[in-house]
Amino acid sequence: TLRAKRQRRGSLDFDLPEGRVRFAEDNLTPIDIIQSKRDPGVKRAYALIEDLMLLANEIVAEICVQEGLAAIYRVHGGPQGEAFQRFMAAAQALGHPIDDEAIDSPRMLSDFLRTLRGKPEARVLGMLLLRAMPQARYSEFNTGHRGLAATAYLHFTSPIRRYPDLLVHREVRRWLRDPSKRTDATGLSVAAADCSRLERRAVDVEREVLDLYRCEVARLHLGEVHLAT
Repeated sequence: TLRAKRQRRGSLDFDLPEGRVRFAEDNLTPIDIIQSKRDPGVKRAYALIEDLMLLANEIVAEICVQEGLAAIYRVHGGPQGEAFQRFMAAAQALGHPIDDEAIDSPRMLSDFLRTLRGKPEARVLGMLLLRAMPQARYSEFNTGHRGLAATAYLHFTSPIRRYPDLLVHREVRRWLRDPSKRTDATGLSVAAADCSRLERRAVDVEREVLDLYRCEVARLHLGEVHLAT
């Protein structure tokens, strides 16, 4: 019910496959890059937890906005012009034309992704649309989250591993104990910028490591000829 409600308002569900390294028995030598798959039951359980976490994050964000609390929001803008044009051209070439108005319509983009499910071109078009979107970031100002079609969103549910969550927890707790106390939001600008920068750095390191493993796996297949299908 939660997921259907979110999709009706225009939340984007990319559901793109993730690469996973398969090692030899020594757990050190990479021998293959495979698509990460989950047991259907486990996948459904993860989806349920995700939906509940998203709901909690949105509710806390709405409270922070309504009460004027200082918080670090998770913000995300809409598709960017030139990259979105490339996505539209690819969609047209693959037989899935999409209207120009979709750039300003989360609902149209969400419906478009659902029409691609199960089709071989879903992955490439999903990746192109994802690249047409700006990266989500942290900000002391709430400007909404386009990917989730949420008017207010923040990270609240993982204080043990994300610093932005901890900052929001502190502010909400302070407000609950004494509603008259307020934190100056300008003091959060540096924290928001640092969190965004460090998140980006961690993602870059993860991708570089996976690329190194891909190169190691590719070295095992030098000289081979493969047919594209």
